[in-house]
Amino acid sequence: MKPMNNIATLYHRYHIDMALPLVLCMAIILLLGIPLAQQLVLDNQELRTHQQREYMAEQVQEGAQQQQAEYAQIDDTSMLSHSLVTQDHIIEFIESLENTATAYTVTEQMELFHDKQSIKNGIVIIPATITARGSWENLMRFFGRIEEFDFYINPRSINISEDSITHTTQMTIDTLTYWEQL
Repeated sequence: MKPMNNIATLYHRYHIDMALPLVLCMAIILLLGIPLAQQLVLDNQELRTHQQREYMAEQVQEGAQQQQAEYAQIDDTSMLSHSLVTQDHIIEFIESLENTATAYTVTEQMELFHDKQSIKNGIVIIPATITARGSWENLMRFFGRIEEFDFYINPRSINISEDSITHTTQMTIDTLTYWEQL
């Protein structure tokens, strides 16, 4: 009977000797593989978010360029003057910007350059810079709402940057604002 016991012991030991390295390999794969797989998923999500933001920024830039081309076609300022708000509504314009920024959780700052204003055929053209900070989604809503204003704004350039620490986006738009002269 002893020889059978030896064969059974050898057979049992063979399985243990084969199973132990297999279990160790599986443990190593699980300990290293799961965190790596999680990191890959996170990196992939971050890449998609970045690509979406770049696409949206390109769309904003293309929209601004298209608007500029359309505005450049308007040479007859007499037609334009009938659709402009008078110059005494500038404070209302600034308040509208501030209220819209508050509504969309965006911080904004506007600077009108009165010293660089020009007057052409009864139209006052005042350069301005609008800087807004917030989440990408809120900035898009904020500027979308500004497009609905009755005030005539001609964007000249748009600069978009992101703060990687606070995860906020900053948009700076250099514009020309148009007003009917008093």
